[in-house]
Amino acid sequence: MGQFADKIMEQQTDIELIQYHAEETKSNVTQSNRILEQTQKVGTGYGFMIFCFYMGFSIILHMLHYFNS
Repeated sequence: MGQFADKIMEQQTDIELIQYHAEETKSNVTQSNRILEQTQKVGTGYGFMIFCFYMGFSIILHMLHYFNS
């Protein structure tokens, strides 16, 4: 009976360790989701800024080409 009790205690510590890691993983996933949402909000603004940058320079290049011809 002693060996059986020892195996149960080993499994109990393994279960507690798995539970700890599961809670830690849940916390990390929640934090990662928040970071990704913030990044998505910031990324949308930068995309529009890059679009405006390209449009501005393409207009300048067209004007320079037109006036130099």
